[in-house]
Amino acid sequence: MDILNERIMTEFRLDEGIKLSSILDHLKSELIPATWVQIEKWKSEGMLIQQGDRLYLTQFGKLFADGIVADFFISEDDLNS
Repeated sequence: MDILNERIMTEFRLDEGIKLSSILDHLKSELIPATWVQIEKWKSEGMLIQQGDRLYLTQFGKLFADGIVADFFISEDDLNS
């Protein structure tokens, strides 16, 4: 799980962004709607851009990367078994 969160933290900061499926594929199905709410929140605030299966931090979003990325961290209880 720590490795997964490290990947999420690192990939969000890359110019290539993060594959959305790399987050959603690991979540319990009941948590996926809440994850979409977070994605839409950050997109509406101009901090995230979604293109297909990839999420990117905007230049503005990079200023708040730690807070944004923390919303996508996965705990042991969140994992899809």
